[in-house]
Amino acid sequence: MNTSLDKLNIGDEAIIVSMKTSILPKSMLTELLEMGFYPGAILKLERISKQLGNVICSIGNNRIGLRIEDSQHIE
Repeated sequence: MNTSLDKLNIGDEAIIVSMKTSILPKSMLTELLEMGFYPGAILKLERISKQLGNVICSIGNNRIGLRIEDSQHIE
């Protein structure tokens, strides 16, 4: 069963299987793809901050912050 990025534990590595393209804005999808978020890519969850409303993950040599609500659409 797939789980969304916001449900991972800190330090977990996961393979992206899909992104909800019908929900995420097209401009954000373009940015995510340019940063390496695509099916088959491996990412690692570095930090979750519910107070700030974001998650930090690394993908390749990049560290990227996403809003928690957007990370819920990446499985």
